[in-house]
Amino acid sequence: GTWTGSVSGQVSATIPTGTALGTGYRIRVVSSDPAVIGTDNGLNIQVSNCNSSLLYDGIDDRVTVPHNNAYNIGSGDFTIEALVNIAAGAGGNLPILSQRTGAFDGFLIYVYGNQLLLQMNGVPNYLSSSFTSIRDGHCHHVAISRSGTAITFYVDGNSVGTAASGRSLNSTGPLYIGYDSYDQSSFDGSINEVRFWNIARSAADIAANATSSLSASSTGLIGLWRFNEAGQTVVDASSVANNGVLGSTTDVEATDPQRSSVACYSGDRYESETVNKVYAASNNWTVDVAPNPFDSEVSITIESASQTDDLYYVEIFNLQGVSLKAQYIHATDHLTLNDNDLKAGIYLMKISQNGNQQTIKLIKR
Repeated sequence: GTWTGSVSGQVSATIPTGTALGTGYRIRVVSSDPAVIGTDNGLNIQVSNCNSSLLYDGIDDRVTVPHNNAYNIGSGDFTIEALVNIAAGAGGNLPILSQRTGAFDGFLIYVYGNQLLLQMNGVPNYLSSSFTSIRDGHCHHVAISRSGTAITFYVDGNSVGTAASGRSLNSTGPLYIGYDSYDQSSFDGSINEVRFWNIARSAADIAANATSSLSASSTGLIGLWRFNEAGQTVVDASSVANNGVLGSTTDVEATDPQRSSVACYSGDRYESETVNKVYAASNNWTVDVAPNPFDSEVSITIESASQTDDLYYVEIFNLQGVSLKAQYIHATDHLTLNDNDLKAGIYLMKISQNGNQQTIKLIKR
């Protein structure tokens, strides 16, 4: 992949679609101005699946993670998160994460009707107060956090209810993702990016990272299952490194959820983000891009804080740094891009005016 820019420090690159999975890859940085060809990083790196998910059949599919004392938080603080896409029309109770050997130990998180439910050490059940359904065939980020005895439920980064309890999460049983052994119920749809923390994540942190991939070394992270690997093993990327398996064993079984390259980091997750408003470096103008990602057409509008009819230069680049489209527009106008301008992919749009620049990522589905 390539990255084009003029700043120093940490940068990101996109590995081209279709790159073969495996090891033996290295990274080299090449600068065109000044012209410098850097040495490679000196170590092989591995390319694995990105933004993958597991598809559950709603019958008996499961991921089994061995018991680990790290999960026995007792009555302490915790946060549990996941990206889920419930199959449209799915009924019944849908478990997301469960660790209990019976009705009165451990914990259970599942979708109950149109609410999130948390059970700790058996009854009572704690429910989110919002009845907004997430059984719509679209991706949603769900989270439950406890600080002290204060429990907060989140959907798509927004608080949807509170409760209070200091009941224990402890159990001697395995941790199940998308399954509950006591009820013998399974999730129906897809799950990815499951996170287990022994700290209470703030509302701001939960909202800011709902659709972002976090560092595996993040403080307090005791479980991180992204489902980006292949085969029967389900890798825990956290420092606990407690890997699980599809189904119940390392063998291929009927209870194995299916691996999918479609996940909640793809365009579906961003459908609700219809406006991408970015403040320019001068703080005197903003850029509205809607929708982004887009399917057939995107509209770009520049708003000037001074209410003047300023002129802006807009240029679109592909990830190889090749300029594809460039033109001037006024603050009172808007630029529309459609299927004739861009094919499916990721692009960079640079807006310049009086020495100020702003770069925005465009995603064409």
